[in-house]
Amino acid sequence: MPRILPFLILVFAPGSLWSQAQPTLIHGTDIVGPGRYLMTDGGYSPRGAEGMVFVVSEDGRLLHYWRSLTEDTHSSERISMKNGEVLVADTGFGAVFRLAADGEVLWRSDWVEPFSDGSSIDFPNDADPLPNGNYLISDRDNHRVFEMDEAGTIYWQFGETGVAGSDSTHLDQPHNPDRLPNGNTIIADSKNNRVLEVDPAGNIFWSFGPTSGPDKMWFPRDVDLLQDGTVLIADSKMYRLLIVDRLSGIATTRIPLANAPFDADLMPDGSILVGIGRTGAVRVDVNANVLWQYPTASGSSSTDVWVPNPTSGVSIWSQIQVPTGLIQNKTTFPAIVFVPDVLDTGVSYKLFADRFARCGFVTVIFDPDGRGQSTNGGTFTQENYDGFLHQDGLHEVLKMVAARPEVDSTQIVVLSRGFGNTMASGALARYPNDPPIAAFLDWEGPATRAETAIANGGFIPKDPSNNAFWDEREALTFMPQIPSPYTRYQSQVDHFPTAPADNSHALSLMAAALRPRLGGAGISSAVRMNAPLDNPFSQLWSTSNTPVWIPEGLDVNRHIGMTFHLMVQSALDAPVLTGPGFVSLGSAATYSLDGHLFRAQEPFLVSFSASLGASPLPTEGWAGLVMDSLFKPMLRRGRLDSAGLGAVTYSVPSDPALLGAQVFTAAVVGNGGWPVPWECSAVLPVSVQ
Repeated sequence: MPRILPFLILVFAPGSLWSQAQPTLIHGTDIVGPGRYLMTDGGYSPRGAEGMVFVVSEDGRLLHYWRSLTEDTHSSERISMKNGEVLVADTGFGAVFRLAADGEVLWRSDWVEPFSDGSSIDFPNDADPLPNGNYLISDRDNHRVFEMDEAGTIYWQFGETGVAGSDSTHLDQPHNPDRLPNGNTIIADSKNNRVLEVDPAGNIFWSFGPTSGPDKMWFPRDVDLLQDGTVLIADSKMYRLLIVDRLSGIATTRIPLANAPFDADLMPDGSILVGIGRTGAVRVDVNANVLWQYPTASGSSSTDVWVPNPTSGVSIWSQIQVPTGLIQNKTTFPAIVFVPDVLDTGVSYKLFADRFARCGFVTVIFDPDGRGQSTNGGTFTQENYDGFLHQDGLHEVLKMVAARPEVDSTQIVVLSRGFGNTMASGALARYPNDPPIAAFLDWEGPATRAETAIANGGFIPKDPSNNAFWDEREALTFMPQIPSPYTRYQSQVDHFPTAPADNSHALSLMAAALRPRLGGAGISSAVRMNAPLDNPFSQLWSTSNTPVWIPEGLDVNRHIGMTFHLMVQSALDAPVLTGPGFVSLGSAATYSLDGHLFRAQEPFLVSFSASLGASPLPTEGWAGLVMDSLFKPMLRRGRLDSAGLGAVTYSVPSDPALLGAQVFTAAVVGNGGWPVPWECSAVLPVSVQ
């Protein structure tokens, strides 16, 4: 089974819930493959706020993040191409971490403190893996740079531990050292306003730190030796980059920036990638032109729209935000419609919607009939508790969103919170594919009146015996009728006080959405529990065979938001396998694969195989393809074409023993590289007849 991760979701204050969902303070960034960037986000100030390490694509899609508790995180480095491990300098915790792809902490420097010299780390701001397996660490408030192994043995150090100085043997708050090919170490000696190159014996080989003139620096945070022998410096408090000629000691290029640079790296095309704090990350040319940025948009434009609900006669207030200030020339965007919890007017989503808009989504929040602004001037204030009236209103909002010119109508996501899943599931079930919904994400919503009726300790003031009322308001009733992909977000302990301790309500909703040939009762094209690395698609879970829950350990809002962001992106980006649901003995069966344009030319595998068990895929996560003894799985390999499409054809055996067998088809498609190189499609159940 996948590792269980530390995680907690327990903060529900309206207005603050979604306040920390997307990137806020990019300390470091690095290119880790064609068109993909590793980001280190320190989080909000004051120091101690939660940090993030994640990967984004050239077009701004969130590809992966390491779900682990970090604070004021300053740097992250890929350890190898073989897996998704990263080395993280975590300033808030005062330690260096090695994290697995799923966020599990594999090693921490404080596990081996005190080190071989009796010291410990104080404010680490950078850690780099070295070719010999050791780590080069910048220990800012100990005023030193040192090399150590995972056993805590220190092999080399420059600077006196705990002693600041400006002479030839001391440092003052150093940042971002690099080990050079010649064995020397280059260091940003920040508070001394200089950069140094130091040889293994501790002698200063080269330095740059003018005390006057146009090149006088103020707190340089990063320094890199470039292949042509020049030096790139992030001169943070001067809001600029410098490229310095080592021989003359003169800056040949000065690049002004909009904010303080924390980290800078030269790209293969000659541009410079910069982690620039609250601005995010940018790639600039030597003339300071911004060629790329993350978040994708510098801001968003907001529009209030009133949508008539023909059932209530009420005009529903909606607010739509569209990304603005884009570097890329996009005209349509995926959309997220946020469905509020019971009695919520939608305003609790405001900051969350702002941040999603900056990441390239059209965001829509709305106020259901009779609540805040949607009262027709106060003439309609009756609370419908997410019944047919509210569901009809959401349906009208969705139709409005699909018709807007800035929305890609094939990529509309519905995201509900709590009891909002009743409104969302009712609208999607009663109006299937009107418009088509690319994904329905449900954050810990209840299944039935057993969790929500006030008589059972819930909050809906109707007796459980009132069937006429509850027939409109139980998500479990609607789930079997929803064709859209369904993803459930579920922690070990549900935030609903009346939710079953074993999360059986969540399992019931999953089973209700799952197709009958997969053991369920529904028509959903794909069903998944939690984030992509946790559980495979389309499993029939039970209380004795549970999925991996979001563990109760990270009780911080930004992890909720980042998990939802990854779920949204994964749902939109998942490869789609289509083909016949029934095949005949001795026939040919062709299956088509849409890997999406951004995966053009990537390799793929398709498995056509039988299973005798209740579960079509092993519970080994994203890369699993079913292997069973009934007959040898038939694998087909290929490469997507320039449009991201592929196809395979199988010859079904004529063996009568296979008649009536349940067969499963699934695909994995190349995902562009590190840290997770493959993406799995939903399982397509097939019957042999």
